[in-house]
This record gives sequence, structure tokens and C-alpha cells, in this order.
Amino acid sequence: MCPNGDLLYSIYSSYKEYDAEVGLAGARLRKGCDQWEMPDIWLNGVGVNDHAPSMYTDDDGTIYHFWGWQMLDDAFPFQYVYSTDNGETWSEVQFPLFTNKAERVVKQPINSCIRDKNDGTFYVACDAAFTPGSVLWRSHDNMKTWENPKGRTAGRHSTCVQLEDGSLLAMGGKNSDIDGYMPGAISKDGGDTWEVFKTPFPMQFSGQRPSIIRLQSGRLFMCGDYQNKKGQKPAGITESGCYGAWSDDDGKTWNIKKMWGTQRQKKSPHEFGGQSTLGYSVCRQTEDGMIHLMTSNNRPLLHFEFNEAWLLNHDPESPEDDVLMASHATEYVTDIEEHKEYYEDGTLKCQWSGAFANDGRFLLEGDDIFYYPDGSVMTKGQFHLGQRIGEYVYYDTEGHKVFQWNHTKDGFDVLTTYWPGSDNIKSRSRFKDKKAEGLAQIFGRNKGNVTGEAVFKDGIMISQKDLKKEEPSPIGEIF
Repeated sequence: MCPNGDLLYSIYSSYKEYDAEVGLAGARLRKGCDQWEMPDIWLNGVGVNDHAPSMYTDDDGTIYHFWGWQMLDDAFPFQYVYSTDNGETWSEVQFPLFTNKAERVVKQPINSCIRDKNDGTFYVACDAAFTPGSVLWRSHDNMKTWENPKGRTAGRHSTCVQLEDGSLLAMGGKNSDIDGYMPGAISKDGGDTWEVFKTPFPMQFSGQRPSIIRLQSGRLFMCGDYQNKKGQKPAGITESGCYGAWSDDDGKTWNIKKMWGTQRQKKSPHEFGGQSTLGYSVCRQTEDGMIHLMTSNNRPLLHFEFNEAWLLNHDPESPEDDVLMASHATEYVTDIEEHKEYYEDGTLKCQWSGAFANDGRFLLEGDDIFYYPDGSVMTKGQFHLGQRIGEYVYYDTEGHKVFQWNHTKDGFDVLTTYWPGSDNIKSRSRFKDKKAEGLAQIFGRNKGNVTGEAVFKDGIMISQKDLKKEEPSPIGEIF
């Protein structure tokens, strides 16, 4: 969650999990927009496996992005970059300085960072070696130095939160159980020792990671799957699919309900007993009170947005996806206001407009323009009720198009990319409801002839044809 209300998302970009080509891609959901921006490469260290991203926004607005080099021998348990401008620019890579030996290391952060509300101690949750447990690396001096605590939690991928009395709660997360249920653990000494207990949630397995956060109301929110990857669950669990849960007493008791709109794993739909999964989940709450839950192991990845009123209500069965995904905004109930930001020298940086709609959301409306420091246009597009309409173009510093979206009224969107430093088309592809649909083509750099094409159906490539290339492409350029 960015201080300006945007959401940032970091996720693997790779074919296989443990190869050196693994990098991290990022995407942004702007406040007031219904659609995520195009993803792009975020972090991709040369020759190393960039692994397991985790982000945290501190009270002062600083955004931290942690990740590990899982397959690099003798690497640090994690490293991080930080941003003080809503993720627009980032620091150089920061490495932790440990005051004791960082042993039993797995270079794999999880989904939880904690800033102790009493003494400011900072914790980064990571997997631990030689045990189905996790560790909370800790810093008492605002990340100048770090410590390796003596204890480990009761499961890999533990998701963690601080309780009202200052103790730490770690739930699960996978590859361990008590009578088929997920174990929980509480530490009252900063992670040196843990008291383990049985939770009411089913155990999790490979391909799964629960999430827990504290809501603005003070309640705890927890989510995960009713069954593990093998489709197993304890006899006391009758539901299938995915759950969301809330606690009014700091995790002593829980109210559990079935999540709406979840999906099965598309690549191997027989896994998880053929039921829905959240995969490796992550959850945050924005300042407007909305709870955002992101999933993996689905195609496409899912983004859920709901408030506490939905969570507390015992609703009937889930509506269909087209109902859940439809915008209920039809008109604005406040005046549309124009907003501007400026560079430090006073040059106009961007301008956009928006207002509150009749569904209670602030939504973008009208022209949306970003500028380079020299005043030339970087991006230009239009919104209506939070959705992009017409053309959206991204230009380089010389005025050449980098890409262009054409958003049509019939729901088909066309993406055109251009060869760097020219106006020649590199690729053109079509999308329906955010999934690739129909013919996609690649064009030669100079002559403009088609050098490759594929046909997609509902986001899946169903045929591919390699044509004679016009000329070799420079190393590193990919479609």
C-alpha cells in the first residue's frame, strides 16, 4: 500500500522457480483506477535467482521491498531496496549487517513484516532451514544492524502479526500440522522462544501460504485454503475452497466464512482436490478501509477487494464472476476536480481528474497526462468512471511510442508495441476481459513484415507459427 493510495505488486517472472533467469516483475494499481497497469521488470540481478518478494510500508511512508537470492551460495538471508516517493524511485540494494551469526538460513522472505508498536523493533519473516519453521530476523536500531533470534515458528511460510499485548503470533503456514490442523505459535520474547498450539484452520502444503493482518478496527483477518494441495483436510472441516476469517479477541477465537469468487489452479486443476486455492497469498488494507487480497496459482492471478462489512456479514452463496467483477459506478456524486503534481523545480509532472462515484469509490475521470522533466509527454490517456477509454500511449524521451493501448467499447483492447527508438511496430495483440484473445503478431524491425504469430483463446495460446525472421534481434529484446 503506497501513501498516495496506489497498490504495488511484486511477483516472480520466470519459467522455472530456481533458475538464475528468475526476476521480479512489478505492477501498479493506481488509486481511482479499475485496471492494473501493464507489468514490467522490477528487479532482475544478473546471474542470480531473485526470489520471494515481500513489501512493507512504514508509518513514515517509506516502502520497503525485501527479497532473497535463494540459489546463491553464502548469500545474505535477504536484501532490500526502499522508496520514499510511492515507488517511483528506489534506493540502491541494502544488505543486512548481523551482530550474531545468521545460520540455518533460507534466502526466502514470506509475506509479513512487523514494526513493534512499543519499542520500534523491526521483524522480517523468512523461511528457516533444517526444520518446518520460519524465523523473524529482527533489528532494534531501524535496520542498521540485525539479529538472528534463537527460536523458530511451527511451520514454513508462517504469516505473522503483533498482538495487543506486544507478543508475536505466527500462523502455520505449511508442511506441519497438529491432528491435521495448522499449528500456531506465540512468542513473548521477540522470537527467541515460541509456544505452539493447534488452530481451527486446516494444515497447508506446497503451493499454499496463508495471510494474516490486523485491520484498522483492531480485528485480525486471516485467509487460506480449506484443503491442502493433496486435497486433504481434517474430519472437522466440511467446507472446500478458500476461507476468510476474523477474530475480535486477538486470535483466541475465530469466525470463518467461505471466500467468494475463488478459482481452481488452472495448470493442474486436479490439485487441491479440484477445489479453489489462494495459492501463495498476500493481504493488505488501504487507508480507505478496503481489504485487498492477492492470489497466485490461478490464471489469471486474482485480486479481491472487500470491506469489513462484507467480512462480518453471513452472506448467501457467491454471485457469478460477471457480477463480482462488474463496476456498480454509474455517475459521480461529487464535483470532478483536477489534480496536479510538480517536479522539485516547479515543472509540471502530471495532471489528472477524479471524483467520488455513487458506489462510494473515488474514480479517475477525463484526461490523464504524465510529463518528463523537460516538459515532453511521457504518457497520455483518458478515463471514464475509473476505466481507461480510447487511446493510452507511452512515449520515450525522444517522442517515439513505446506502446499504445486502444480500448474499445465492445470490450476488446488492442496492445501495440514499438521497436525502441523508432515508430516501427514490434508487436500487436488483442485482449478480451483482460485475457489474450485472437491473433497476436510480431513484426520485423525495419521491413515491418510478420516474423511470428500465435492465436490465443481465453488467455491460452492454442497455436503458434514461427516465420522467417527479417534479421537477428538484439540480445535482451523479448516479446
